[in-house]
Amino acid sequence: MLTKRYLELMDKANQASDRQTYFFYIRQAEQLLKEESPEEYGIQPVTSFVSPSSFANAA
Repeated sequence: MLTKRYLELMDKANQASDRQTYFFYIRQAEQLLKEESPEEYGIQPVTSFVSPSSFANAA
């Protein structure tokens, strides 16, 4: 069962009026899952954030 805090963060992300706010709450929720042992929930992050330097190295 997901924690109440996680569900609150996801709800705030869904209500966000802009992308910056949306991703702020998504990152907080993702961090919370990592801290609460994601193996227990069987949850993997939907998105992974790639640094701009990774794009430069790939080219």
